[in-house]
Amino acid sequence: MFAQFAPRIRQIKLTREQLKHLVNNLTETRDDIRRLFDDECATSNEWQDFETVSNGIDQLNASAIQLSERAENKMQIAFVGSVGAGKSTLINALLGENIMPVTRAETTFCNVAVTGSSSDGWTAVVRGSGKALEIPEFRQLLHVLKAKEQREILGITPASVIDVKWPTARCKALVENVVLYDTPGIGERKPTDDAVIELCKFVDVIVAVMDVHSPSLRTVVDFVTAVNCRYTFGVFTKWDLFQENHSSDDGAEITIDDIKDRCVAEFMTAVSDRGQVFFIDSQTQREAARYLLQQNEASTSDERETEGSRGFKEFERNLVEAAEGALKFDTLKYDMQAFIAKAKGLSGNLGRIMDSRKQKRIQRLSNRMNKLTDADNSIKSHLSQVSSVLVGVMRRLQRDQQLAQFKMQIEHDMKNGYSPENALDRCRDGLNRKLQVLVENDRDLKEQLDCIWNCLSKVADGPGRLSFQVKEPTWKSEDFRLDESFEYQGNDIHGCLTNPSLPSKMVCCGLLGAFIFGQSGGLISALGVPMINSIVPWTDLSGWLRYFWPTSQAEVTAVQNFFETKVRALHEEKCEEVAISGISDLKETAEIRVRSVKRSLEDDIRFIQDGDNFLNKRRRTTDRLQSSFEAYEDKVHDI
Repeated sequence: MFAQFAPRIRQIKLTREQLKHLVNNLTETRDDIRRLFDDECATSNEWQDFETVSNGIDQLNASAIQLSERAENKMQIAFVGSVGAGKSTLINALLGENIMPVTRAETTFCNVAVTGSSSDGWTAVVRGSGKALEIPEFRQLLHVLKAKEQREILGITPASVIDVKWPTARCKALVENVVLYDTPGIGERKPTDDAVIELCKFVDVIVAVMDVHSPSLRTVVDFVTAVNCRYTFGVFTKWDLFQENHSSDDGAEITIDDIKDRCVAEFMTAVSDRGQVFFIDSQTQREAARYLLQQNEASTSDERETEGSRGFKEFERNLVEAAEGALKFDTLKYDMQAFIAKAKGLSGNLGRIMDSRKQKRIQRLSNRMNKLTDADNSIKSHLSQVSSVLVGVMRRLQRDQQLAQFKMQIEHDMKNGYSPENALDRCRDGLNRKLQVLVENDRDLKEQLDCIWNCLSKVADGPGRLSFQVKEPTWKSEDFRLDESFEYQGNDIHGCLTNPSLPSKMVCCGLLGAFIFGQSGGLISALGVPMINSIVPWTDLSGWLRYFWPTSQAEVTAVQNFFETKVRALHEEKCEEVAISGISDLKETAEIRVRSVKRSLEDDIRFIQDGDNFLNKRRRTTDRLQSSFEAYEDKVHDI
């Protein structure tokens, strides 16, 4: 019967095999991302999104197995519905004999699978155990209220299946490769509902049987959604009784056709228009049996035929057409399209998860970049404070008590025979040493340096504790060189004799040597005496002369005033010089550190965005998978 659809079903099978490696790649990508999340300690929200996709991939693999099995299996049609809806009655009508137990209360205990047989009689066997059942025993075991102990002995549960072989000649719907399932009523017990749901996940078509008086449409809708039904026949039973009850209500404003249209509309909406609706009578079995006896005769008159009986014949005809393979192919194609759509969606979701992880990486680096910018601004602010602190240190040097100490040193030096130039040089050296001491001991400066160090440590492996050194002398010799601003006009002979320059000393020694020893003695004295004086200071006559002819107080005062004037005059210039030279090394250290970290962060961001890294590789994989799934979507659509 499946001959005309066999080539297309084979194409579905072939496509499924071709999709296998794509699904495997999707699963491998999922596993790689799981390892990445484990290594990088992903957030709870990321894990939640990932687990949703991961579960979807697991379900996809299960669907792939199920799809392969369905492509190989027979056409399976399951009759489901609430207790007392008429499932067993409808199957009895199709089979033409009352083989299923039927009562007003709950009757069917477990699933019954009916397949066609070429023999004249029918058999029943418990699936799994292989126990053959006699007809009375079969009916007893199938009845909910009977044979409880025997079912327990045989291990029959609501999930069990009893296989029935029924003569094909007595049932039009039992063509080759078709299985009809009668199931227990749903909506009463959870174990029973779970068993029916599990069975119906693997069937091709569901026949949803509903009592038109209380159709339990919500129950059926929830069930169809739970099993992801591919195609559903909706059968409303007891239509003749409903018509009789409604016709006796003369005051009814809603017609039977209105009710019928509403039932059809609600059901088709519930099954997403993948189904058909039929209305049949309560006496379907009797009418069907009579129809089977008279199908080769013309004795059944149109006047005797009811709307419900016509509905049954239409249902039976559609069921036969479905059994011949049209719906088998249609449901397989539908499942394959749903499978590919889900696989494509999962690929996209994995891609979005990786994009999210990628953005989080970039965001973390951007946050570090922002912190780096803030740290750089803070460092510049602290460097400005360092300049202010250094200016404050320089101001301390020109305070009266500091200058008084240096002026006392000038007086002491000059009284001990130092020339004004040498005394000023010694004060200059003292100024530089004092500046270094003040810098090293200044608390404000240390605090600012610690702040700079903390800022650098927050954005990178900071340098060791920062310290400040005045590398070059701030006050230089030329700053205190005597010039026209030196107002003292003293005894030049005293200065020449007590503090002669080297050339003057050589001239004096040469003249004295020539006077005593002659011309040759003058040359030796000019060269030798200054040398001896430098080696043996007490031989220097100038020193003895300074001791007995000391510097006047007027000259000392003039030198002191000159020193103080120079210090105050050059204060602003030296403050600026100290501030600039003082922070230059700190600024260079900070800039190098910040620039290095910034360059590293920029490189990391570029690598994450466009580099050949794990996330980008896997993202390209999901993009290729999506494109492949889209191509297969078009291919399946054209089958």
